[in-house]
Amino acid sequence: MDPDMEFRGFVSNGKLTALSQYNHLCFWPRLVQMKSYLEKIIVDYFYSNIQKKLESNFKNYIIDFCVVGEKLDQIWVIELNPFLSTTDGCLFSWENEKSLIENGPFEFRINSKIRSGGKSLMQTSWREIFEKYSNIDNEEDEKKK
Repeated sequence: MDPDMEFRGFVSNGKLTALSQYNHLCFWPRLVQMKSYLEKIIVDYFYSNIQKKLESNFKNYIIDFCVVGEKLDQIWVIELNPFLSTTDGCLFSWENEKSLIENGPFEFRINSKIRSGGKSLMQTSWREIFEKYSNIDNEEDEKKK
């Protein structure tokens, strides 16, 4: 599974009300290019394969999907989570968008550009690694100029 191909869905009263890229601190360029396709296959998969199987036991839940396969045309369910504000909202805010998460209308969010401040949310050890390799990329870019 590629790290950019994981998504978090919000299901309220049996309906998929919201979908977000899972790794919400990252900007993945191919998600921008594939957004419509990803939305279609994940939503179709949910309503064709998941909703009816879970509706007798669960009305509200959070579901994590991944898109896999050579052609990125297969969907797997990773896990189910409680529909609670303690479950990470990814690109949705439980505090500011609770009504949207609970009632829709459906929305699919991805980062369409690099977000500022993301590095400050990384653990120190990961930030050090990131900065080390980011500097290499920047140095190589500078050499090309």
